[in-house]
Amino acid sequence: MTLRGAAQDWFHTLPSASIGNFMEFAIIFTKEYTSYKTVRKHADHLFNLRKKPDESLRDYLRRLTS
Repeated sequence: MTLRGAAQDWFHTLPSASIGNFMEFAIIFTKEYTSYKTVRKHADHLFNLRKKPDESLRDYLRRLTS
């Protein structure tokens, strides 16, 4: 009852009685939506950061902190 939008649409496409309990639902839901999980960044990512030629310093910093 608390799912909305795309998650609710996805839920309604599941076959009837395909989920027996909440744990099964949690596993299936996680597998479906893990691509939306935030990836933790490591210090190595800092070496790949570059300011775009036409980007102001303020915009660059805003992009990095968002």
